[in-house]
Amino acid sequence: GLIMTFVIRYLFLSDNQYCYFLTQKGIHFTIEQVIPEIAYKVMRGFAWFGVAISFFAVTIIGPMAFIGAGACALLSFKMTGFKSVHRSSFVYFVDEYTVFDIQKENAFSIISHPHDIYDSCYRLYYFLEDRDEIKKQLLQVIKKSHYKIINHPDDIYDYAPFEPSENLNINNANS
Repeated sequence: GLIMTFVIRYLFLSDNQYCYFLTQKGIHFTIEQVIPEIAYKVMRGFAWFGVAISFFAVTIIGPMAFIGAGACALLSFKMTGFKSVHRSSFVYFVDEYTVFDIQKENAFSIISHPHDIYDSCYRLYYFLEDRDEIKKQLLQVIKKSHYKIINHPDDIYDYAPFEPSENLNINNANS
C-alpha cells in the first residue's frame, strides 16, 4: 500500500513545471512533470530486472519462454531509457486578442479573435509580484489587444463570442 501511494503521487498526480518565453511573435512554453529522479531510477531498475528475468527464462526454458513473456521483455527493453520529457507548445500572435487577468488563479488567459481560427493560451501563470511587469510586456507585444480583469476562469464566457473588431487598429490598441 505504501509503495502504491508513492507510485500514484509521483507518477499519476505529479506537479507540472511551466516555463514561458515571451517573444515578439508569440509565447513558447514548456511543460515538464516534476518527478524526482529517484522515481526514474527505480523504474529503470525494475526494467533491467525484467530484462534479466527474460534472458534467464530463455536460457532455462528456451525460446518458447518469449511466447508468454514476450510482451514483458519488450516492455522492459523500452523502459530502460525511462526519463523526464519536456513538452513544448507555442501560441503565435497573429491578429487580435483579449488578455484576461484571472485574479483567483494568478493567471492570464489569452483568447484570439476569432476564437476558432488561431491558438489561444488558456493559462499563463504568474507570481503576484510579477503581475504588472508581465501585463506590461504582454500588452506591448500584442499590438491589437483588449485587457479585462475577471475573478474566475468561467467569467471568460461572459465576453464571448470573440469576433474581430473592425474598428480596432494598431493606433487604438491596448484599450
